[in-house]
Amino acid sequence: NKYGNYSILPSEYQEVEYIESTGTQYIDTGVAPTSSIKIVADLQYIDNKTQNNGLEYNQRFHWGIYQNSFHFGVGYGWINARTIDFLRHTISIFGNGTIYIDNDIYNINSTYTAQDNSTIYLFANHQFNSSAVERVRQKLYSTKIYNNNVLIRDFIPCKNSSNVIGIYDTVNGVFYTNAGTGTFVVGDDV
Repeated sequence: NKYGNYSILPSEYQEVEYIESTGTQYIDTGVAPTSSIKIVADLQYIDNKTQNNGLEYNQRFHWGIYQNSFHFGVGYGWINARTIDFLRHTISIFGNGTIYIDNDIYNINSTYTAQDNSTIYLFANHQFNSSAVERVRQKLYSTKIYNNNVLIRDFIPCKNSSNVIGIYDTVNGVFYTNAGTGTFVVGDDV
């Protein structure tokens, strides 16, 4: 696995290669975005049937797919970065408007400004204190969230001893599960 020959997860959790949303699942990270937030995700989109989703917050801090392109938004600015290719990528989004797709950098001339108390969802848009909308089909291999360059979430895909699928945050020791419907597809054990 990515940590060598051992797992950093507690013994009741089995690390898996990825979790995959079928379009009905999502996870609430519990993190409210600010201009000092940075999110780094290792992911792969499965299809482009939905738009503006993947990781979102109020459509003011998001990434996803729109018009067959990688779509990013920070504050009141947004860009379509390049044509979606359905390959595995590391995507980073900064509250200051800087975006990376692997080693390619893009800038949005806007910074994040808080709008309400919503938190960041994975696999869906948490829009204006409402339920999850614009859900996406994608594989998620890992996600890290930083605040002022301090790691506050380090999500590892896994399943617990009851075969419940989710992501384990190694920073806070919390297991996050599906807040939507249906069941995540799970990758091979690591």
